[in-house]
Amino acid sequence: MRVAVLAVAALAVVGVVLAAGGAGAQTTPTVTVTDATVAPGETTVVQVRLTAAPAGVAGYDATVTVDGAATVVDANVSDQFGLTNATVVDDATVRLRGADTDGAVQNRTDAVTVARLVVRGDDAGTATVSVDGRFDADDGSRIDPATESGTVRVAAETGTATGTQTTETAADGGGDATESPGDDGETAAGGPGLDVVAALLALVVAVAGVVVRCRRP
Repeated sequence: MRVAVLAVAALAVVGVVLAAGGAGAQTTPTVTVTDATVAPGETTVVQVRLTAAPAGVAGYDATVTVDGAATVVDANVSDQFGLTNATVVDDATVRLRGADTDGAVQNRTDAVTVARLVVRGDDAGTATVSVDGRFDADDGSRIDPATESGTVRVAAETGTATGTQTTETAADGGGDATESPGDDGETAAGGPGLDVVAALLALVVAVAGVVVRCRRP
């Protein structure tokens, strides 16, 4: 009887851990701006990304501001959105709007590039690129993502530049990013990694073996 109770307890532990992993996967999305390094007088592309969209993105309306040693040259909303509008208000402000008319952004657990900006380095120093706006899910609810600004470093030495230096438009920027698996045996979605699952299954097998041995005459 005692052994049977141990077996049930082991199975319960597996269920609790797997359920906790599933709950951890429901993380709050974050709107981020990628970092870049550029030489004075040159341009580079930075991307505005939503780290995940498990409920999809029906549309968004956001404003990006650049404060510091760089200015905005051009902007483009990702072509995943069927209806788009990118307006460079001035050399430090861009308004971005997109509507997913084709259902291209649904149940996304990876990062979604929502827009690209071309910024020009003016003087040696840094510029902070911030984003703020509204994102709506496919069911009409509001997404309320966290925000994370990016940094453009304007460096005198062109050999140290990173990112994409370009004289083209924002439409020529990189594609969507995909989140890579995290550390410590967990996936990027936050669920239990394969090592954790394997260890739990080994525990269940071991307990089951004890049950079988105890039942033998």
